[in-house]
Amino acid sequence: MTQLVFIVCAIIIIFIVVYRMDTGENAYKYVSQQISYAYEQYAPYSFKVVREKVKELGQEYTSRQYTIQIAVFAISAAVISLFLQFINFTFIFDSCCFSYSVSNIFKM
Repeated sequence: MTQLVFIVCAIIIIFIVVYRMDTGENAYKYVSQQISYAYEQYAPYSFKVVREKVKELGQEYTSRQYTIQIAVFAISAAVISLFLQFINFTFIFDSCCFSYSVSNIFKM
């Protein structure tokens, strides 16, 4: 909990320092410019560059392919979750039946 308090305080202090160092421009613009500068420096391949390369190679998906991909992922997630849910209920049911039958045996 104390670490969370320190993190929140650090974020507030950083915001205040950035806001006070502002030379007339919006603090949000300043922060976003600094982040974009750092991103361009450390990640030279931006989304635009990668997208251009994909178009050059002819590997761009059509909207139909995106729709099929989303449908396949959704159906497989549903099948897996239903399977796991069935396994869980079956396990609980079997455990209850087993414990009931064992308790009946020892009552004799």
